[in-house]
Amino acid sequence: MYELEKTNNSTVMQSIINICGFIWGAEIHYKKVWLVVMDQASHMLLAFPNLKGMFPNSKHVTCLAHSLHRVCETIREEYDTI
Repeated sequence: MYELEKTNNSTVMQSIINICGFIWGAEIHYKKVWLVVMDQASHMLLAFPNLKGMFPNSKHVTCLAHSLHRVCETIREEYDTI
């Protein structure tokens, strides 16, 4: 499990780079990262443009589970009995 002590765009970027280093060792294959799956949190959205410069082939994909959770939470807030 990988945990961040602080959650901001810098720590998110660094953790992604660290994970890639864990996978590939000292020689990170920057062009092999094609997708970065994140939620829509502001720190995630701020981190991606900077990551895009390092990982030129990468695309941001919103995690569907996080999106569905947000929809469910919005519905739950509308009803007291749920």
